[in-house]
Amino acid sequence: MHIVETRGNRELMNREKTLFICSKRTPVGLYDYIFRWTDSLSEKDCIACFNSTEMETEVLAALLVARIPTILFVMNRFTDTNNIQIEQALQENRLLIAILRCDKTEDKRITPRLRNKYVISLCQHIVCGYVNKNGSVFSLLAGKTT
Repeated sequence: MHIVETRGNRELMNREKTLFICSKRTPVGLYDYIFRWTDSLSEKDCIACFNSTEMETEVLAALLVARIPTILFVMNRFTDTNNIQIEQALQENRLLIAILRCDKTEDKRITPRLRNKYVISLCQHIVCGYVNKNGSVFSLLAGKTT
């Protein structure tokens, strides 16, 4: 796994980063807690995130609206090119879009795990919105101190 292209403020990669990661199907009861966390952030923070689950998409939108410096990691290509919030964040140098490509792998099912593992290695802190005990995020983080 490696970054093949970037768009936006590359200097964000040099900052201390917190990764927001979330398993699929976040229980509705957790949304309030997660949004309290996003509300507690400031422009001093730098959040890395994906846009692959419903909750990650919601958190990305909240970060952009709150003007929190953000690194968005996407696989292979960036497709949300007409998003006004994303364009404004890019113009204001508070967003970096990092496009990842998976090194040769036969099994496409392990690509999300490889992506998560790679991005975790780039971040100093991790915030988990929700972790399904049977999912790949749980097994990846089990035993990891953050």
